[in-house]
Amino acid sequence: MKTLLTLASVFFLSLSLSAQNQVDLKFNLEKGKTYRLKSSSVTTLDQNIMGRQQSTENSSTNVLSITPVEINPNSFKAEVKFDTISIKTSMPQIDAASYKSGSLSANDPSAILNVILSRLSRSVIAAEISNTGKVLSITNLKAIKDSVFAGLDTIKGQMAQTMQTQVKSLVSEESLTGMIDINTAHLPGSIVKTGDKWEAKVKISSNGIGILVNSSYKLKKITGNEAEIKGDITNEPASSEPIEMGGAQITYNARGIGEVTFVVDIRTGWIIKSSSKTHSQGDIGVKAQGQEFTIPTEIESNSETIALP
Repeated sequence: MKTLLTLASVFFLSLSLSAQNQVDLKFNLEKGKTYRLKSSSVTTLDQNIMGRQQSTENSSTNVLSITPVEINPNSFKAEVKFDTISIKTSMPQIDAASYKSGSLSANDPSAILNVILSRLSRSVIAAEISNTGKVLSITNLKAIKDSVFAGLDTIKGQMAQTMQTQVKSLVSEESLTGMIDINTAHLPGSIVKTGDKWEAKVKISSNGIGILVNSSYKLKKITGNEAEIKGDITNEPASSEPIEMGGAQITYNARGIGEVTFVVDIRTGWIIKSSSKTHSQGDIGVKAQGQEFTIPTEIESNSETIALP
């Protein structure tokens, strides 16, 4: 009898240990509840422009909120908002945020962007998102564009065309999808155990330039209701085709590597915290007014994300 009890204890202990080493890692958000993330990033761009070294620092802070309105077996429909958006660049000098006042008729690019970011932050994005966190569709893109683009053609001055182009690229389906995916599309959507690996791909857009971010993730450990995940990152141009920017044709040809670590609540799939670092190197091709040249470029990027109550 004592032997049977001992065997039973060992059996149930092994089941318990096995359960702690594997998890169904997917989104399991509660309908009607709002989940929020604050993401901050700092990017340093070092370039050699015709023999002159130039360094530019860009920083951004976004607060993303997702409220599921319909739960399906492999996806969910949600109301997505960027509650707060702020952007700072050292060249050109821009300090814009969704909570600052502004005007489309101003000569200051920051004041113009304040209006655009404020409108975008008030927009509710109707999206369907898979259980891996990848955006499947945005169903109200036209309404968002109509709201954000209102009066855009009234922007005047030397930077009018550039500003209009950048605003339109910011509120494109590709850009909005990437802004959401980069925060959410990292789960395998299946049962994984400690040591298992999976892949994820996200396409982001920066000033109309498409960048593919490829991630190889590994489940490092499970502690209580938290899963720690580490990943290796590579990035590359999404296309070799040039884009129009300020009257010039721009070709982006930089590639990078990096790493990311994040902690996920295994009950919901929601990120608790994460940090990443990437280094990219290559060149940017410029063709304008009959001239053609390349700009050697190095990019260092650091980002952190934390869940908000």
